Amino acid sequence: MTRRRIIGYAVRATLSVTVLAVLAWKVDFGEVAASAFNADPRWIVLGLALLAAGVGVRILSFMVLANHRGSFIGFRQATYLTLVGSAAALVLPAGTGDLFKAHIGGRSTSAPEHMTVASVVDKLTSLSAVSSMGVVGGLVAGEPLLAAVATAVAAISTLLVFVPRLIPWRLTVRLVTPGHEVSRSAVEDSMRIPPPTLALVLGISVLGWLVSYTMIYALCRSLAVPVSFGYVLAIAPLVTLSTLLPLSVAGIGISQLTLVAMLANGGISLELATQVALLQLGFSLLPPFVGLLLYLAIGSRPWDSEKRSRTAKPPSDSPSMRVAMLTTVYPRYEGDTVGSFVASTAENIAETGLPVSVWAPHAPGLPVVEPAGAVVVHRFRYLPESMERLVYSPRGIPDALRRNPASALLLPFLILGFMRA
Repeated sequence: MTRRRIIGYAVRATLSVTVLAVLAWKVDFGEVAASAFNADPRWIVLGLALLAAGVGVRILSFMVLANHRGSFIGFRQATYLTLVGSAAALVLPAGTGDLFKAHIGGRSTSAPEHMTVASVVDKLTSLSAVSSMGVVGGLVAGEPLLAAVATAVAAISTLLVFVPRLIPWRLTVRLVTPGHEVSRSAVEDSMRIPPPTLALVLGISVLGWLVSYTMIYALCRSLAVPVSFGYVLAIAPLVTLSTLLPLSVAGIGISQLTLVAMLANGGISLELATQVALLQLGFSLLPPFVGLLLYLAIGSRPWDSEKRSRTAKPPSDSPSMRVAMLTTVYPRYEGDTVGSFVASTAENIAETGLPVSVWAPHAPGLPVVEPAGAVVVHRFRYLPESMERLVYSPRGIPDALRRNPASALLLPFLILGFMRA
């Protein structure tokens, strides 16, 4: 099965690369460079702002669904899961990156049923919104067959949104979280989403797509492409729906080809249409790239237990104050001199009777949590273990950077690790 998946992914990747190569072959790179140099920076900046806003709207819709029965995840967790899901979509076929989002969310919250329902319904509401817009777009663009397909997709996805019992949830949860014993009652509770909430999420999804398609219009304007805003709103949903075809990696190549064809059908030259498509591809890859970096740096986190530990009241016989220390180094073993001054400070505080916890970067071969006398040391992961070489140099991080300047590439991951700690 694994071999078949690898072959299937290789075929889809080959198709994506082939289509993009054909599009690139049709373009004069000298003119592309000139166009990029002469692109209106105001529209480019607006495009980036709209890209961020579009991601923000997607995060909002997911939060509304995940928190429909009370506060379950916060903005940071929803942002992380949304971006990681977009990164997973580059590997998983036909827009199933949301299942990976549910997998990570379920592991991090110990509530796979709830996160699976929220993720799947979020995907369905998004699909319902864009396919409904695609019906109008197909009619405006003179593509009745595409409008008919969009109508069918809209009908099916909307039905599943408002009648979620039609979805085999137990099987879905087992696929998302292999080995988990599915709780029927947890599934029943999670899918009881009030219709007003579903309607709100549908409205948010429509807003999100409008923002995303306005970004495409901004990219067109940056290259001085003579196209109307209304025409972009008409064809963009059809471009999005083309990514559902499991022919390429995350629709890369297919969606660009569709965009070129639609713009050319509207009277735009093939050269300009291809430039817009390639620029749109670059913008669309930014969120998955950020999601990949976040996943490499963070992985899965036990948010629910962390939240309980932060909000739970201490027993009456425990100290009301706790001490937390954040440091770049802490002794790795007994007798280690690296970070010994930090350890001495932590131990002196612990001798007063106050609970002391220390957060420091992880290093190869070390446990993630370990007691060090009266101090509890948490070593946070910031990269795969074999690559965690930036800290614990005898003379600190500056010395490590002097000896190996390429280590500077690891700094963003270390900073992200500190942020999550």
